[in-house]
Amino acid sequence: MPIRRDNSEPKIRASVLHALQAYAQKLGIGVEDLLSEVGLNEDMVRRPLDFVPLAAVGHLLERVAEITRDDCMGLRLGSLMEGGKTGLLGHLMLTAPTARDAATVLAGYVNVFVTDIECGYEENYVNGLSTGYWRYPDQITERRQLNMFTAASAIQRLRGAMDSDWHPIRVDLEHRRPQGCPKCKGRGCTDCDAVVRRVLGERVHFDQPMNRIIHNTAALNRPMRTSNPMAFTLHLDHARKAISEMTFGEEMADRVRTEIVSKLPKHDATLQSVSAELDLSARALQTKLNQCGTNFEALLTEVREKTARRLLRETDIAITDIAYELGYADPSVFSRAARRWFQESPRDYRMRHRQ
Repeated sequence: MPIRRDNSEPKIRASVLHALQAYAQKLGIGVEDLLSEVGLNEDMVRRPLDFVPLAAVGHLLERVAEITRDDCMGLRLGSLMEGGKTGLLGHLMLTAPTARDAATVLAGYVNVFVTDIECGYEENYVNGLSTGYWRYPDQITERRQLNMFTAASAIQRLRGAMDSDWHPIRVDLEHRRPQGCPKCKGRGCTDCDAVVRRVLGERVHFDQPMNRIIHNTAALNRPMRTSNPMAFTLHLDHARKAISEMTFGEEMADRVRTEIVSKLPKHDATLQSVSAELDLSARALQTKLNQCGTNFEALLTEVREKTARRLLRETDIAITDIAYELGYADPSVFSRAARRWFQESPRDYRMRHRQ
């Protein structure tokens, strides 16, 4: 089951940013400006265990694909991902006793890498097929490259631990077929299909309702080349604890959001006042929030932005009064914050949505 909360924003480990930066640098592309464009920064690349917004990563992958004129970019990046070098999930798959164990932990513990993803693993003994499936939430509107990256990295990890020539029986993806590469500069050519076949296999179907990787059940019984049962047990215990800590941390984050909402109009939404309401020291609260990849300032900004969007779009409250409701003593400070959030003034944002 995905870790999912009503107020949550889907997130992914920043290790994907590190892999993308290395890939882009080989092509002579600097990603610093692109990171800034999607609301990320280079410091996040240096903290691979932190969580970053999944929507920003999806947009970043699309931008790199656009710049390189390579519609297969997500496949190429995913095929470079090596098991055991990208965190806990990679170690689990690398040390799994059998391919079935690897597929099971991939579906069961994917939330240690990315949150709010619908996924699962099923075996059908009637037709002898096993299916791993996933779907990113609808709020992630830019997910073509993200889906291709996901499929390629999962297959690459399994292939690395099984046989170098192993391919799934079938792959389904929910979007259109890639239509361009650097060789044809976006016009489409046989090389694009060759990349799809090389990475995903011969039977790939696009425009499907669900993303799926289908295997032969019998093949999943084979031992993994990189099997290490003792290490697998240790990593599995670590994954269980990580999921538990993430769930607890997100519950704490939701409690902080609730306190911020109640204290904003009183101009009292501070770390000290909120931690006191939760019967914690300020340092203890920050530590708990850090465990789920966030901090008090990030939650305060998140609540302010969401509240500002709602009030500007759905009410006629004066902009100066909205600034006060959000805890700003000076409306000009709110205006500067709104320009960072909306790339336009709060007045223009309101008029655009009213129109």
